[in-house]
Amino acid sequence: MSWLGEVLLFRSERALSFLLGFLALLLFVVFPFFSPDGVGKYVIDIAFTLVLVSCTFAVQQRGARRIAIGLAAVSLLTRWATYATPNRELLLANTLLGIAFLVFATLAILRRVVAEGPVTRHRIEGAVAVYLLIGVIFGSVFAFIAMTVPGAFDLAGLPAGGWTRENYDAVMGDFSYFSFVTLTTVGYGDVTPLGNVAKQFAVLEALIGQLYPAILLARLVSLQVSSRPD
Repeated sequence: MSWLGEVLLFRSERALSFLLGFLALLLFVVFPFFSPDGVGKYVIDIAFTLVLVSCTFAVQQRGARRIAIGLAAVSLLTRWATYATPNRELLLANTLLGIAFLVFATLAILRRVVAEGPVTRHRIEGAVAVYLLIGVIFGSVFAFIAMTVPGAFDLAGLPAGGWTRENYDAVMGDFSYFSFVTLTTVGYGDVTPLGNVAKQFAVLEALIGQLYPAILLARLVSLQVSSRPD
């Protein structure tokens, strides 16, 4: 069986490499270089769809995979439905569904990455993908807070009027940036959480950004040592 067939049958760790590639495409190519108006919003949605689909292929266990596929399908349906009904309620529902899917898939993928067995290149790439997924999750959480709690963030790009698909995607790009700045504890200060909820989630993400690499490195070293032949 070819490696592509193994990926499509959820048997290959190469799915972790695909996930990392699509995440890098979304975060470092699509968000910076495509504007969320005009053709750019379709490119953003296609890239986001690829990330969600690759997440489901990276989930190995059958029961978890079924849940992931269901959550991904509903999330994608609501996301593409915003073209026909771009109202705030549907955007909020899509954001919540996206967070639910990404949290579930990230935990399932992390379980696969740190499972017993030899440490392969694909596992390491999966570990990096989990780190990026954490940033994407918190970016969505911050966007949801901004949509539901007025004045939660000091951000110039927040829409003064109603929420549309265009300004929603623009805000998602801004909060993705803020999320990774927080995750890596760089803290440029150009986006500032003002509300208590926003502040606490920023603190939580900063803690995860510090603890995840240290704990993951210790686990991978332990797996590598234990998998060596005596």
